[in-house]
Amino acid sequence: SLELESDIGVLNAEKPFYPFGTQPVKRSNFYMNYPELFEKAWEKIEVKIDWKNTPEKAGTNDAFKDLYYAYRTDYLYHASSSGFLGGMLLQETLEAEMLTPSIIWGEINPEPKNLIVKENSHFKADIEIQHKNRWENVKDNHVLFTEDGVGFKSEFTVQNTNYETGKNGPVRMSLNQSFYHELFPRIYALAFGSDNKDALIPNEPYTPMIESVSLNYTASTNMNLNASEKDFKTNGVKLFHEHPFGQAEEHLYLKNQLDFLNNEEKKTFLLPDYCKGGELYIGLEEAKPTQTVSLLVQVLEGSENPEADSFTGKQKAEWSVLCQNHWKPLDSDYMIANETDNFMKSGIVKFSIPKVANKNNTRLASDFIWVKAKIHKKYFAVSKAIAINAQAVTAQFSDNGNELSHLQDGLEAKTISKPLQRVSTVKGLSQPYASFGGKPQESDAAYYRRISERLRHKNRAITIWDYEHQILQQFPKIYKAKCLNHTSYTIKQKENGENEIITRFLAPGHVLIIVIPDIENSNVFDIYQPRVSKATLNEIQGFVNERNTLHVDAVVANPEYEEVTVELGVKFRKGFDESYYLKKLNEDITRL
Repeated sequence: SLELESDIGVLNAEKPFYPFGTQPVKRSNFYMNYPELFEKAWEKIEVKIDWKNTPEKAGTNDAFKDLYYAYRTDYLYHASSSGFLGGMLLQETLEAEMLTPSIIWGEINPEPKNLIVKENSHFKADIEIQHKNRWENVKDNHVLFTEDGVGFKSEFTVQNTNYETGKNGPVRMSLNQSFYHELFPRIYALAFGSDNKDALIPNEPYTPMIESVSLNYTASTNMNLNASEKDFKTNGVKLFHEHPFGQAEEHLYLKNQLDFLNNEEKKTFLLPDYCKGGELYIGLEEAKPTQTVSLLVQVLEGSENPEADSFTGKQKAEWSVLCQNHWKPLDSDYMIANETDNFMKSGIVKFSIPKVANKNNTRLASDFIWVKAKIHKKYFAVSKAIAINAQAVTAQFSDNGNELSHLQDGLEAKTISKPLQRVSTVKGLSQPYASFGGKPQESDAAYYRRISERLRHKNRAITIWDYEHQILQQFPKIYKAKCLNHTSYTIKQKENGENEIITRFLAPGHVLIIVIPDIENSNVFDIYQPRVSKATLNEIQGFVNERNTLHVDAVVANPEYEEVTVELGVKFRKGFDESYYLKKLNEDITRL
């Protein structure tokens, strides 16, 4: 911020202040310093001052002339009663007084020639700048008060005429005269001691008060972003990228020290570049390089928008770790396991932290090893995250004559709190979520039905019946499956970015399977138009394509719903409370 001082001490610029003190005298100084400015190769400085409590213009005279009208040059060196009247009265009155010494009255001179302040430009100051501990003059006799229509302002410019960077500043204003506070008591006493009833009472002199001060500057320098170490160390200015949670220096020399960056990533840009999708940052506090980390990513499965543009082909969520303010991809050399299916379902992400990872980054908060997951899709294309837990492992139930009722509805969260046998390297154990994937013992009827179906389809998907029944058997969360043979289903993106579904019903070698989820006790994006999540669609599609032939391309998709308007008439029976059952009817319709 701008540092302001007077000869008395430091000034507080938060409120109006007296730059030259409360009784300024000749050579009173006002200092303006901005350390950041004077450390740069500045070209010019522009200062604007708005004055407060300045006199107002009442007639044809300048405002300061009216304020100092009673201040005359005769009082600068001596003051007396005769001198006071001599400065105030007309010449004819003074001549009459010489002939008639008893006269004690006269007409005041409206245009005296001995005024001290004859115009607003009377008060001036020298503008100076300090250079190598010496004050050098910039402008002589700068007018302090210039009318701007509302009050008074003062503006001046300081040009850099070859001042050495880092050895100049601050700028100061030095008064060329006082504001005549020293004259006021004498003139005031003479006015009240005069026998002339028309004697002028002097106004209190103006004390300069600044309401606001602004300093603008222009600076320029040359910067070389080449890869040499000399260019990096001798640059007078540095380029930093402003990121959401920190800053990072941008220079080709720094990037060349990182061998994991490709040629495109080593290019230097003025502004940072982010993907159009989204990024998730995970900070690991106690982690160390080369350590293996397991993260449980718990998501609300089914909360993603099934109609959003999904991951296709090799598209996937990209994982990376922050190393020297740059992101190093966690490729197959570091990524051990990823069960999240691009954040479509809950799962464990297990990876090894690269050796070059560090904690003293400025792009994000220090003292953490930062991991990033990035997607190039819209945020609602993936499930909503519930929590991310570190040091996660999967525990599998082993039946040792245990009670098996939990296989039906799952084992409640926090049921498991410690291992059966103590492990010295494990400090604690917790089960934050309910168990999953359990199946109760199969009944005889279900067993015979499954066996008979297996004997019919032989674990192959050939007929329509094979597709539908194998899907319903393998995926209990599917309520209904409809197989359409000789039907192709493709999604084409329009020029406006929207997706267009193209369906052909005469396409040999193509099979389309429409699935509807069981919405009971399940999460769906839209309960009135239930659709299966992208993760489940991918899983079903992979399941059926493993069981059909190489000559068939099976696609699993959600249904397209067509909204219809239904008009019904309702009649209430006599003897029942119509207002109550009308409210009940509305509630029932809402639940449909």
